[in-house]
Amino acid sequence: MAASGHGTASVQQVTAGDMSSVWDSVYGPGYYVAHVLGTNYYYESVASGDRGTVINVELYLDDSESHYKNSGYKGVARDNKGNIYKLML
Repeated sequence: MAASGHGTASVQQVTAGDMSSVWDSVYGPGYYVAHVLGTNYYYESVASGDRGTVINVELYLDDSESHYKNSGYKGVARDNKGNIYKLML
């Protein structure tokens, strides 16, 4: 019996280590190494939808901006279809 193509077993998940290129694509070359890598407040998550979409999300607290009017959080995401997103928090 063939797989139906639905569920997490049939989707490709982007590994967390591959997300540095997404940061650099959204915020500019070298951003991941200069700002994200080694930060104290770093979060990552993977969410899957009921139609096979898997999205990897990463965000961090930029301490240099947390005292201003914005929240100080910056983030990116990429789904298993190759789409990238800039998170607006």
